Amino acid sequence: FFVFDVSDPEDPDQLGSIELGRDVNAIEIDGDGFAYLATSADTAEVTVIDISSPGSMSQAAVFNIRDTDGNPSSVDATSLALVGNKLYVGRGCYKDKCTVGAKETDFIILNIANPASPAQLGAKRLGQSPNTDVSGISISGKFAFLGTTDPTGGFQVWIVSDPANIVSPSACNVYNYSEKATGIDFIDDRVYISNESNKALRVIWDDINSPCNP
Repeated sequence: FFVFDVSDPEDPDQLGSIELGRDVNAIEIDGDGFAYLATSADTAEVTVIDISSPGSMSQAAVFNIRDTDGNPSSVDATSLALVGNKLYVGRGCYKDKCTVGAKETDFIILNIANPASPAQLGAKRLGQSPNTDVSGISISGKFAFLGTTDPTGGFQVWIVSDPANIVSPSACNVYNYSEKATGIDFIDDRVYISNESNKALRVIWDDINSPCNP
């Protein structure tokens, strides 16, 4: 994990680095000197780094995601979205061939009011196909928009106003687009999804009069 000074974009200057011994799949930065990383570590899927002094960074905390029985889980964290004191985490089988089991959750919401002690607020099992992952998350108000590599559910919408009870806004909240989503963003009532194949960019407008045909 590296930090660069890019005040001169033509001459970036490396300010510091830290060896983590795991893959870093996504990064979110807060305004208080902490970086939140989605990683491949079995016991540290979410890793928090104190970046207040880039030349001497340190690991501030880790969060070990567990299944619904409280057992450790080895499924990777693959995507993040940071909004206020909440960190939204997507998971899946990013590189390893695996199946998210019946007791695993692949969309988690953490309270990071204290970055040194993340706490789980809620989680959802999305029912993804084997060897797929949540590739992107975008949050707007009470809605979470997810992009996944599951070709039968590449775009999903969930209500997250109550993290302990993540629910569908309608009967149609998982959309079967054939391509695998690689990234997602939301602005001005439109979702923009980049894809691995077929339609490389899909723009989705949610018609409230026809929620099953966005």
